[in-house]
Amino acid sequence: MAGFFLAQLASSAVTFLVFVILTRQLGPEGFGLYNVTVLTGTVAFAFLFGWLSAAISRFHFAPDFGSRAVPGAMVIGLITAVALVPVVAIAAAVAPDGVATLILLAALFCVCHSASELAVATLRVYRDLRSFVIVIIGRPTVGLLAALAMIWLGFGYIGAIIGMSVGPLVLSTVAFVRILPRSGVIRPDLLLARQFYVYGAPLAVVGASTMLIGLTTQGLLAKFGTLEAVGLFAAAQTLATRAINMPMTVLLRVSSPDVYEAFEKGGPDGAQPALDRHVSFLMLISLPVVCLLALANDTLARLLFTPEFRGPVAAQLPILALAAFVTGVQGAIYSFAFTISRQTLLQLGVVAVVTVAHIGIAAALILSFGSMGAAVSVLLTACLGLLAFALAGSRSYPIRLPVEDLRKSAIAAFCPAPIAIYADGLNDVVATALLLALAFAVFVALLVAQRQLAMMQVINGVRRRLRRRPAQG
Repeated sequence: MAGFFLAQLASSAVTFLVFVILTRQLGPEGFGLYNVTVLTGTVAFAFLFGWLSAAISRFHFAPDFGSRAVPGAMVIGLITAVALVPVVAIAAAVAPDGVATLILLAALFCVCHSASELAVATLRVYRDLRSFVIVIIGRPTVGLLAALAMIWLGFGYIGAIIGMSVGPLVLSTVAFVRILPRSGVIRPDLLLARQFYVYGAPLAVVGASTMLIGLTTQGLLAKFGTLEAVGLFAAAQTLATRAINMPMTVLLRVSSPDVYEAFEKGGPDGAQPALDRHVSFLMLISLPVVCLLALANDTLARLLFTPEFRGPVAAQLPILALAAFVTGVQGAIYSFAFTISRQTLLQLGVVAVVTVAHIGIAAALILSFGSMGAAVSVLLTACLGLLAFALAGSRSYPIRLPVEDLRKSAIAAFCPAPIAIYADGLNDVVATALLLALAFAVFVALLVAQRQLAMMQVINGVRRRLRRRPAQG
């Protein structure tokens, strides 16, 4: 598990670099247009293709599916992509010019992203770490290089989207060359497709709920404000979700096959140790970042953004950081209540209610407080979603949290918080960096002193590696 997780963290780091560079290249308005288009394509992926990636992860280890899960998903995905071409062409032909461009760009990003996600899900269940690393790190790297080339050629945000579609397309092609000889190809199976869809479609839409809420919020900001306000809000929200929510989602993707496999073999008692490890690692990777973004927001805004972004991003960042963490807990912990029990339709219903509620909350707060109202609405919706997931999910599969381990993580996070707050008020970059490093060191030391589960597993893993090296030598 560790190799796959580290690879996806490295990919997240490259994706974060892409985000910082594009804000500088496109400016607030251009980045707003870019972000809305990419979010539209990503949400479209969730509705059209995301169910196939979810089905691969869930059913590859299920005895009643066996080796049919991967080739079945590949064939269904190809058929869906081919069927999508005339639909997109007709929609673009009848739409106004500006909307037609949005449709075509979103569709391009959607299909390329879908191929990449299917490849990544397959390589993960096949446990092909080497190919997984190449694909997961290569797609944002190639995409960034292509996007920069297109921007420098004068194509602006349109070129950035085309470039960021090239990376997933190229790397997924490389991956399928590796996958197809192992998976083989099967004929389209309507019964298989139905089973995949009933399970995976609700789950995929649920997985896109964060992006759907972001898209609706930005749409309301564009309606009641300006594209510049959209770009500024999108920069703060993207920073929070990339730094906090994305690693939590990555850990969920990496851990879920192990949790599902443990459940299939040992039932709830067999799955609980895997869930405990997952929750513990979730706190280990997320809490330091939440504290950094919420407590050292001014410092981060100065370091990462141009002057036109800094003030609004710094103001919204603490609120959106808390929102990203709450949403991450909702998806990365309580979603197991629905996926293990295969009650994903119930999960979809909960998400639909929360999303509709968010539209009303966001509209009211944006009209009253502008961009800050948008940030607060996202936080309120995140808290509402967490409560709804916990209550509804407990009826399907009660999640038992490792309370003692959570207590240790909370103590380790809160104790160094004053150091981070003090560091954020300094004007000396070196002193600020040293104090933030000290705060992180205190966090780690407290976890070690309390023998937090994830930290002890990290330490034991390092010890084993160190013991092997002298033996190999």
